[in-house]
Amino acid sequence: MRYFLLFSLSILMTFSSHAQLTIVVDGIPANTPDNSNIHIAGNFQSWDPSDPAFVLEENIEGNFEIIINPPEGNKNGGFTPDRTFL
Repeated sequence: MRYFLLFSLSILMTFSSHAQLTIVVDGIPANTPDNSNIHIAGNFQSWDPSDPAFVLEENIEGNFEIIINPPEGNKNGGFTPDRTFL
């Protein structure tokens, strides 16, 4: 069964057009398949979970993170393993 990961991202901050946003996920569900890529999709990138530019990287602490340059305004999104939202 596919599932939507833990998170519905809602950032109510306004960023300048050159601002970077670092998103860190410090835990994923135990039933996430090993070696799954964790993707983020949202209104800041046309809700496309298959976009390779939005795959989180595992850092040295074992967390997953990504740095994005979102447009100004509210951000809404979510995470999913292997590019599939249900």
